[in-house]
Amino acid sequence: MSAKLPVFIHVLTATLLFGAVLTALILSRAGTSGKHPELFARATFRSLLLVALPSWLLLVVFGTWAQHKEDVPNTERWLKIGASLGTGTVLVLLAAVGAAYAWTKAPRGPWQSRAVMFLTLAYIVALAAAWWVMSAKPGS
Repeated sequence: MSAKLPVFIHVLTATLLFGAVLTALILSRAGTSGKHPELFARATFRSLLLVALPSWLLLVVFGTWAQHKEDVPNTERWLKIGASLGTGTVLVLLAAVGAAYAWTKAPRGPWQSRAVMFLTLAYIVALAAAWWVMSAKPGS
């Protein structure tokens, strides 16, 4: 198996994760002013649960595999920062999934969609920072 395959899958799952979280952000915003918030709530929850969480897991697995295949030392600053952002912010992603689930149970609730919006926006900022650090490799 090519050494580049784990890197490719790592980047692919990072893209899927970013897209799923961005989709959840857009859906949660649309759901606050839409006529059918229950549809937006379910779509947001499914986007996070069925696409974002599995993508995050595959991102970590294939990132670790790629690191070992490419013999990248753990001392690389860009790797430490990117990995810390990727794994350290998973609690934000899990909180967004929880808020989206709560929104499916109370689609007209006042705080659920706003919580999903805030959490997904915060997670997108963290993903963008990790993406920049992993691709620009500042200080290398």
